[in-house]
Amino acid sequence: MLQLKNYLFLIFFFPALLLAQSDITKHPGYADFGDLTEFEQGDNVTEVFIEEGLIKMVANLSKSDDPQLSNMLNDLKLVKVNIFKPDNRAGKDVRSRIEKIDKELIAKKWERIVKVRDKNEVVNIYVKTSASGFEGLTITTFDPKGEAVFVNIVGRIDLDKIGKLTEKFNIPSLDKVNQK
Repeated sequence: MLQLKNYLFLIFFFPALLLAQSDITKHPGYADFGDLTEFEQGDNVTEVFIEEGLIKMVANLSKSDDPQLSNMLNDLKLVKVNIFKPDNRAGKDVRSRIEKIDKELIAKKWERIVKVRDKNEVVNIYVKTSASGFEGLTITTFDPKGEAVFVNIVGRIDLDKIGKLTEKFNIPSLDKVNQK
């Protein structure tokens, strides 16, 4: 019976949730990475783009199993993740993109809570705050011998519970947030 309820929810309410979405780019927690497809040339590419409608659906489906996760998800508007292994030629351009994003976020009053520069490896973690708490989380990482990771989570975020989001959506680099 529970499965039937889930299917009915998908059929009847999911389209309405999609139509109810607003322009996420205007949200204070949104970070614009630009077009990353030019760097995603290899086979090792992961893109996750989960908008509010689908997040709300997952929150509703998680309500009985994990109410804490469900409440956290209800406050989110977008989860965006790009992971790729740039080729040697693109490495310099990826690092330049990260530096550009850094300048833009700082200019928009994002707080950088982690900054790591170790040889050629770069890790930046930012939060966007308001009077009501955290409105966004952005992570940019680049390891020329590994991969580049760009993460943006938009909405009200409880940094103490961010590990649950890591588990649910398998988002890399979120474990570094609690190391601040």
